[in-house]
Amino acid sequence: MGDETPLPQSAIQIIQSLLTRKEAARTATLSKSWRSAWLTSPHLELDDSDFERNFSYGEEEDDDFDEDDYDEDEEESGDHPAIDEFSVFAKKTVQRYEDSNLKIESFRLRMNYYKRCKWDDNLIGLAYELIVRALRLGATCLDLQLTGFSDERPILPHEVFEAENLVELSVEGYFIHDLVLDQRVRCSKLESLTLNDVRIKRDMVSRIISVCRLIKKLSLCKIKDNRLQSLGWVCDYLIDFHMLTSLKLQGMRLDSAFLDDLSFRFPNVKDLSLEFCYSRNKIQICSHSLERLELLTQGGWKPKVVLDVPRIRKLAFKCSEIPSVVFISDSKELYESLVSHVCYSFTHRWFLNVSKLLTELRRSKISLYLSVRSSVDMPMSNYDVEDLDGLPSSRHQLEHLMVETNYMRSLTCYAFFDGLFRLCCPKIITQRYPRRGMYHGHKTNNDFLSKMLERGTKGVFSNSCNFMYGLHDLEGVYVKPYDDDGDDDVWILKFNLHKHDTETVQFHLKWKSTS
Repeated sequence: MGDETPLPQSAIQIIQSLLTRKEAARTATLSKSWRSAWLTSPHLELDDSDFERNFSYGEEEDDDFDEDDYDEDEEESGDHPAIDEFSVFAKKTVQRYEDSNLKIESFRLRMNYYKRCKWDDNLIGLAYELIVRALRLGATCLDLQLTGFSDERPILPHEVFEAENLVELSVEGYFIHDLVLDQRVRCSKLESLTLNDVRIKRDMVSRIISVCRLIKKLSLCKIKDNRLQSLGWVCDYLIDFHMLTSLKLQGMRLDSAFLDDLSFRFPNVKDLSLEFCYSRNKIQICSHSLERLELLTQGGWKPKVVLDVPRIRKLAFKCSEIPSVVFISDSKELYESLVSHVCYSFTHRWFLNVSKLLTELRRSKISLYLSVRSSVDMPMSNYDVEDLDGLPSSRHQLEHLMVETNYMRSLTCYAFFDGLFRLCCPKIITQRYPRRGMYHGHKTNNDFLSKMLERGTKGVFSNSCNFMYGLHDLEGVYVKPYDDDGDDDVWILKFNLHKHDTETVQFHLKWKSTS
């Protein structure tokens, strides 16, 4: 034991940085060296959720305090002059760093406006003070998140954009004022910028972008001006970012020229995410560097997506309408595709549209996630297996089929899964239920699917005119519980789900070789 070499403080701090806040705090009890490392970590994180409901009165007693005037309801509501433990802890922590002449590399501040604004008159001042003091301690990475806000938001200190050594900045929920007088944007070393749900004028965005030419990662989500108006077309202020490798836009206005000219505007961009962005019916993306694309749409918008992306490796479509996708260049490197779709009705046309999309993505490993929201059962008179004759004779290979359903009656399940199995051969099927407390519907749908799969392995569905003909070449199935813990328990299908029928399960399917 005496020959053991203690870990250097830098190594301990790296380990602690990989843990959650509470886990890292617990390591302080291991030894003095671990406690010292935790108390002097260069990555400072302050989160008021760690102090929820921890409010106390001052230690000094008030001579004028009258027990009869004490109102328990007032104390429980939080509407009293409490000593805020988070505020005290945050200020003492920063003061300890200052007194010890310690430096920090990153500063993360999490505050909930809604929970504090009713009783904390200094909320806005507290956020301002902590951010400015963190910058003075040398922080080059800032992550500032304000949740539960109303129209009145804390103002982001002007010192943030004047910090010449700032490298990473993430801001959520704050009001960003224009710089005035001798104030200037000086953070020219900035490499990562995230603005989420902030209030900022377009001119200020333009000033930031004109100075911060080294930005590699840019995320603009739900940003509006102080009048809650859109900032206009992004092509007016996002130009010529030659260092940019990752771009995320949410709730922004796009024009066709912006996306069709990505190779010129952002010649090195590899990741592009467009979430709920306004555009016309056609989205044409031209980029010779793009490797990952995520497209999220909402409502009944069914865009035609035209892709000239020869280096694309991963695609993700999350939509309520099946998009029409066309590749105008040979994307030989496409490796993985994810289609997540909210399905309100599954008609003949719907199955054909899904088939067309899977055909375009056939060169990749495909995962299909379907959330079935239809509350109306499909009458059997509206469904005929002959209606699906337009589907390709060779079924699509799926890595993963995830189905999230409301409770569906057996006949509706027949129609839905019959169409799916005629359309594709999934290696894994995960069936989930979107809401808790609906045990009966979840169990019924799981039982239905397991029974159909078991019958398929016995060769019951060998006639193409019968339901579930798509299971005619199913060779075997086994079942596993589906959770985030990586449980490796395996159940033989014939024992079914009797002991675990409240869990989300995965059906692993083995198909007969077609060669």
